[in-house]
Amino acid sequence: MQTKYSFLVKYRTYWYILPLLVSIVGFAWWLVPGRTAPQPQVLAEHVTANSQEQVSPSPPEVPVETVEKKIKWGDTIISILKAQDIDPGLALQMASEVKPVYDLRKLKTSHSYTIGLEDGDLRTFSYDIDENSTLNVTKQDGAFGAKIDVIPYKVKTETIRGDIRYSLFESIREIGEKPELADVLASIFEYDIDFNRDIRENDSFSVMVEKRFLQGQFVKYGDVLAAEFVNQGVSIRIVRYTDPDGKTSYYHPDGRSVQKMFLRCP
Repeated sequence: MQTKYSFLVKYRTYWYILPLLVSIVGFAWWLVPGRTAPQPQVLAEHVTANSQEQVSPSPPEVPVETVEKKIKWGDTIISILKAQDIDPGLALQMASEVKPVYDLRKLKTSHSYTIGLEDGDLRTFSYDIDENSTLNVTKQDGAFGAKIDVIPYKVKTETIRGDIRYSLFESIREIGEKPELADVLASIFEYDIDFNRDIRENDSFSVMVEKRFLQGQFVKYGDVLAAEFVNQGVSIRIVRYTDPDGKTSYYHPDGRSVQKMFLRCP
């Protein structure tokens, strides 16, 4: 009997140690870099639930209404804002607080303006001072702040040439340019050419002009730097010049001013 169980009695001490060794080896395995111990599923679900409870929905945005118009003769800042049901007293406040930056009494006919309304309340006002700058007014905490922003045009200088077939306007359009360029040329040469009676077929023109682009799109023509018009075989040349006093005007190459006492077409 003793012989039969002597082996088991001899090694029974190791039976108790074996589970402990397995536990130590398993724990050491999870300490290897790059491994993390498994997390209880219930704990993960509990954290997720708490995270969802802490996230609150964003408040709905109030839509901003935009009104875009142009200054009409007789318009004032009070009449402009009153037309949008804005208290004249608020208009006077805005004019007073904006005055150190720009005097709103100097609004000019045909210039564009934009009003931003939030739930009927005046929030923003912008006004195109000229072709290069815009007045931007913002209401915040009951007060008005203003600044003048320079329009970031990209300017390119191009030389445009064309031949007259029927009229200057038609010729400008045929070469892919805007009719506004015809207006510019007609005003420059108006002391030398009557564009209603003097133009002939096969007359030609050449103009060096600035083109202004905004975000890659052509917006408008800038200054004409030089131009030539050949009318009935006679070449008329004009250049733009700024004198030491800062006065800019157009002259013929011999120094004569383009402006004369009378226009060719009054």
